Amino acid sequence: RPVDWLNSLSLTVDAYYNKVEDKIVALPTLFVWRMLNMGEVEIKGLDVNLGISLPLSADFRVRMQGNYSYQYAVDVTDPSSKNYRDQIPYTPRHSGNVSLSILNRWVNVGYIMSVVGDRYALPQNIRWNLMPGYMEHTLSLEKEFANGLSLQVECRNITDEQYDVIQYYPMPGRSFRATIKFEY
Repeated sequence: RPVDWLNSLSLTVDAYYNKVEDKIVALPTLFVWRMLNMGEVEIKGLDVNLGISLPLSADFRVRMQGNYSYQYAVDVTDPSSKNYRDQIPYTPRHSGNVSLSILNRWVNVGYIMSVVGDRYALPQNIRWNLMPGYMEHTLSLEKEFANGLSLQVECRNITDEQYDVIQYYPMPGRSFRATIKFEY
């Protein structure tokens, strides 16, 4: 007999191990990107994804999704190097996101929280190269019309957190976006 309180449930877990020769990593400089060949990189990782959909009533449904990634990606080229077994640039060890959507016939409400852990801007994992992690929150409203038209408005980075994805290139603070989509 089907479960009355659950529309869907999904869980995936992926674990992996890679040993990559000639791993190319892009590093930004003032005007151009510089490509760095990291001779040999060892990557161990785990990705976990969970999704669930719950009906609250005939008119309301809640959908929750989340994912978490662990990535241990280290340079193993030369044991005598000062960055031997250091995490490769711009690769956070921990990252993930959580989303919650309330779906109904009037207007769908969505919330997304994305989290990225500490990472390093250069191959050597020292304090000067450390880039702090960040968390970003997004809130959206979406209305779908019967004629194939939909309207979405969203506020990104609600908390106006200042952070860099790439060192010295700050991301915009709070921003707003409206999208009109027509499908026939």
